[in-house]
Amino acid sequence: MLPETPRYHIKSGHPEKAAKALSRLRRLDADHPALVEELGEITANHEYELSLGKATYLDCFKGNLGKRLATGCLLQSLQQLTGVNFIFYCEHVDLLTRRRINETLTDPTTHCFEMELVTSPTLASRTRSSLA
Repeated sequence: MLPETPRYHIKSGHPEKAAKALSRLRRLDADHPALVEELGEITANHEYELSLGKATYLDCFKGNLGKRLATGCLLQSLQQLTGVNFIFYCEHVDLLTRRRINETLTDPTTHCFEMELVTSPTLASRTRSSLA
């Protein structure tokens, strides 16, 4: 099993366990000055977070953040629906230039040509018209 983190022990109200866990992580004595300083920083950070108040997952959807989150999720979903992942993940299948798969796997320049084909509008339009 993995040991609990010093931050968890501070949050649980067990500073002595936090010191022991931190000394184990850093391989230093519990009374080492660097360890005491780091434990003080962890404690101060925890107290600062408590002073900010409680936060819930519902806060992610309120106000302007909710609109941003919805926009990001919508864009990601639409990107998936366009089928663009086929181009990124299945480059070895060269359907755009109608080459045989064996040639595609053995030719090291194929991947460069495919990316140029996909990114170059004039080359892509010429290839699309020849495929139709």
